[in-house]
Order: sequence, then structure tokens, then C-alpha cells
Amino acid sequence: EGGTVTATSGKGDAILSSGTSGSINISGGTVTATGGTNSTGNGGHGISISNGNISISGPTTSVTAIGGDGGTGALDKGGHGLYVDNTDGTIVITGGTIIATAGNGTGGGAYAIYAYDGTNDNAAVIFNGGCDVTATAAGTDGVGIRSNILTVSGSATKVNATGKSMGILAQTTALGANIITINDGTVFGKATADGAHGITGTISYKGGVIEGEGGSGGRGFNSTYSVTNNSGAAITIGYKSTSGVDWTGEDVAISGTIANFGRYMIMPKP
Repeated sequence: EGGTVTATSGKGDAILSSGTSGSINISGGTVTATGGTNSTGNGGHGISISNGNISISGPTTSVTAIGGDGGTGALDKGGHGLYVDNTDGTIVITGGTIIATAGNGTGGGAYAIYAYDGTNDNAAVIFNGGCDVTATAAGTDGVGIRSNILTVSGSATKVNATGKSMGILAQTTALGANIITINDGTVFGKATADGAHGITGTISYKGGVIEGEGGSGGRGFNSTYSVTNNSGAAITIGYKSTSGVDWTGEDVAISGTIANFGRYMIMPKP
């Protein structure tokens, strides 16, 4: 609720709740959690809960969650920054400044922010209340934010997610059920690997600004999924193939879907 908490692990997780139920709640102060580096296995997570939820709130709260690097074995992966491993689990951030960083390993990177349920597809990441979130996963196959459901609200909310493989991924077992809902705020998803997409998932746009940047040969928004204008008014989206040119506009009617998927895409067009 306040003060300064610094947790650093040798090989495992820095802050861990591993019981049959529980929660990790941060509503003030400064928290820095650094997962351990494991030379013979997976890296440790920054903040992790096995059966429960993570919530972060408070306008002046500061949270830094860093996943450690994994080893050199073929299956050794990096640790996650913020991690919920729970059916129907949630990460809810309604205030503060959050920096989440994933580790790397020979067997693959990790997720800076991760809430995924492979059974019921109900795990969710929710950003609201003017929080400022930066999620970075620079390692092999790294993803900035991964969840079944992602919801962003609040005009002052800022979400910046960068991953080598994907910036933002809303993934479920049913292809059409990948849901990213942008109600308001500013959202940026960026992928850095060749052919990688900035944002992957079915997007329901209701307001705010959502921008995607793919790697060379990739797309800002993954064209395998639909992007629908649910804002209640016709809008113009912007797209371009290179960063140094002006945005080209595409008009999208109410409830209309986007036809063009460029390497750089933004809703609405500046």
C-alpha cells in the first residue's frame, strides 16, 4: 500500500503467490521485482501468481517487474514480467506507472505481461484509470502483452507494448474469439522481427487511438483477424508501408471492417 519494496531472486520468481487461492494487490509505493537468471532452466518471473489475480492501482504507484533470462538448453526460456497462471485469472491495472520486461533464453523469449487460460479462454488483462504501461519482450519469440481478452479504457490510459514476435497478442483456442476492446486511451503494439505483426487478435475499436507497427514484411494489425469500427460513427484509419511517408486514409463505416493492412496502421488517421 506504500513504501518501497525491492525483491530480487537468485534463480526463481521475485514475488510469488503459489497457494490454491489468493491475490497480489499493489495500491501505492514503489515496487521493483527482478526474477532470477537460471543458467540451467527457465528464468524467474518478476511478479507471479499461480491461483489468483494481480491488481495494481493508485495514481502515484510505481511497479517494475522484470523476468530473468533462461539458460542455454533447447527448452530454456526467459521469465515473464507480470504473470498470472490461473483459469479465469486477471491482471487489472487502474493507475500508476508500470514497466514490465520479459527475459530471454535459448528456447525462446517470454511475455512481459501474461494472463492466459487455455481451458475457458477467460483470462484477461484490463487497463483503466489513466495508467501508463510499458511492456517489452525483446527476446526470441517474445511478446509484449499476451492474454485471452484485452480491454483498454480511460482517456489518459497509455499502453506501449513491444515484442520481437508480437507487440500485443489476444489469443484463445477459438480463432474468432480473440478479443481486444479499445474503449479509449492510447495503445501502441510493435513487433521487431521480420514478418511479425504488431497486434494480433480480433479488435473492437470504440474510441481512443490504436496503432500497430509490424516488422519488415509484417503488418501493423494481423490481417488474419478482423478489425471492426464499433465507435458509433464513421472514421478514417491510416496505413502506410514505410515510416517516412504520410498516412494513406481508408474510410470505415459504422460497424465496418478494415480492408487494408499495412506495416504501419493507426485508428483513427491523424
